[in-house]
Amino acid sequence: MAIHNKFNSGNLINFLLIVFQIGFLLMGFGLGLFILLAIVAFFTGSPVFPAGFTVMFSLSQDGIVNIPNQITGTTFNIENAMGIIGVDQLPKGFLLAYSGISVLANVCILYSLRWTINILEAAKQGDFLIIENAIRLRWIALLGIGCIFFDRLATIFASFYLYDKLEYPGLEFTNINFFSFMTLQSVFSFLFLWVIAEAFRIGSQMKQENDLTI
Repeated sequence: MAIHNKFNSGNLINFLLIVFQIGFLLMGFGLGLFILLAIVAFFTGSPVFPAGFTVMFSLSQDGIVNIPNQITGTTFNIENAMGIIGVDQLPKGFLLAYSGISVLANVCILYSLRWTINILEAAKQGDFLIIENAIRLRWIALLGIGCIFFDRLATIFASFYLYDKLEYPGLEFTNINFFSFMTLQSVFSFLFLWVIAEAFRIGSQMKQENDLTI
């Protein structure tokens, strides 16, 4: 039974390792391509930028709700909405700042994948409960928080810059709304992971001390 469980555990670790390695390679390729296209757009003045820009808006007119066998004339409004737009020929300073923030968010994801791969490689060798893995978990938590921060910063930066420069019939663009902060609750998940990492570190340290005592 123990041999069977160990075999299944080894297969799972190998599978996860392959998945994360593929994800790391794809993420690295995508980030490199984004940087390359951003550099081309920046220095050549090309109207093609490798990303859309997040904007916040609301509808200036009410809509109508059609419910069978109900009183007609029921209306609805959209006060908070978010969309992604493509814009040609934006100032280079804005593009440089936005690209830099976006790259930082993606670098956080890339390094998180790298640390995860390192944890899986250690587990594959039978060295899971070690202090190094606890430190890697701590870095994953910090990088996750950093990714959320830079992602929200890019969103707010773009919407603040563009909201008073956009015109579209029926829409009122705003610089900030509910969706500007909709992923901030994920910070608590990474803080919880940080707590787990600290508990993992203490457990690893106690195991190491016991091994040395024996």
